[in-house]
Amino acid sequence: MDIADIYILKFEEELRIRYLLLHTFILNSSELISVSQKYNQPFYICNGNQFYINLDVKRNQFYIGFCRGYLLKEAKNQLDFSNSKQVGKWYLSNEKDLHLNAQKLRSLILNSINLKS
Repeated sequence: MDIADIYILKFEEELRIRYLLLHTFILNSSELISVSQKYNQPFYICNGNQFYINLDVKRNQFYIGFCRGYLLKEAKNQLDFSNSKQVGKWYLSNEKDLHLNAQKLRSLILNSINLKS
């Protein structure tokens, strides 16, 4: 079992499915992305850049947190920066939302992993 498999065991089945949807989407975005454990959860890493999936319990929605989201030029209108100046969050409302925004989200992921230090 990898870190993502262990992490999702804490969620009920419906949330597991939504988490796996995002997890698979991220890993399919680039073969260079790897998963490691930080802060007791999976972090997706490539070229030293990091992002993660987390559950916002108030909204009951998962989001992808882009650790250096503030550096993504196109992110201002696509990511939520309400609780952070650096980490931008992309919320998953439902599976349909992911399919409708797949191209934009993949672009955010690819631009995130290509950020220069």
